[in-house]
Amino acid sequence: MLTQRTNPSHLLYLRPTKSYPFTTATATATPTPPPPQQPLEAAALATLILTSSNPQALAQTLHSPTIQWTPQLVNTILKRLWNDGPKALQFFNLLSHHPSYSHHPSSFDHAIDISARLRDSPSLRSLIYRMRSARLGPTPKTFAIIAERGLCHRGDMERAMEFMGRMKDDGCEPNVQTYNLVIRYFCDEGEIDKALDLFQKMTSGDCLPNLDTYNILISAMFVRKKSDDLLVAGNLLIEMVDRGFVPRKFTFNRVLNGLLLTGNQGFAKEILRLQSRCGRLTRKIKL
Repeated sequence: MLTQRTNPSHLLYLRPTKSYPFTTATATATPTPPPPQQPLEAAALATLILTSSNPQALAQTLHSPTIQWTPQLVNTILKRLWNDGPKALQFFNLLSHHPSYSHHPSSFDHAIDISARLRDSPSLRSLIYRMRSARLGPTPKTFAIIAERGLCHRGDMERAMEFMGRMKDDGCEPNVQTYNLVIRYFCDEGEIDKALDLFQKMTSGDCLPNLDTYNILISAMFVRKKSDDLLVAGNLLIEMVDRGFVPRKFTFNRVLNGLLLTGNQGFAKEILRLQSRCGRLTRKIKL
């Protein structure tokens, strides 16, 4: 009986294919999609707040345990609701009754900013009272917001000064930003003398002026174009150098020009010497 002989070379094609273990790259599971970003969540919540007409249903939604409230999320929503102040304050007040979340001082500042812009005095007083009760402030930043939005922005500078007095009574000394804010508004209103009076109170207290304070006042000294005002500008320039601040070349030259134009050549020479001492390039001026 004839038997068919198999060519050994053909067996290569009959062998089962070799299996190889999966590499790490192919064995990894399909990556899960990243969680939705907070801005999207804030946008959806802001839209819900704007379109809601039922406060009770809105409160129930805001108090849902599925929403993980954080100060950043609350502040983002308040910023998105900036153009609708009443809705922003409604959201803030409804969230104040949340069973497990309490507002951060920064969120109070946002709400106070909105109330001051709306000139909603009852809401403003209520927010400050609640902030005090929770021992979260108010802070110098809070008072600066009220002074700017609620008082200085309306030109009510007398009340701004009274407000700064109440800050001290509450044990919250105004910071340099608050002083600069009120000084700037006094200068913008043409009340240069009141700005200088406030500056004197500032230098005699615990809050010392900074570079911005001096720049604001020196610029204001050129408004009335009086010889005495230019002398004040020169004295402010000397004082700021004595306190360790280095004025810009523009500031030096501006004061120098003003003194020359008003006939104060002697004082101008002193400013030139001060300019050389500070390392600023002096102009070639014959005095």
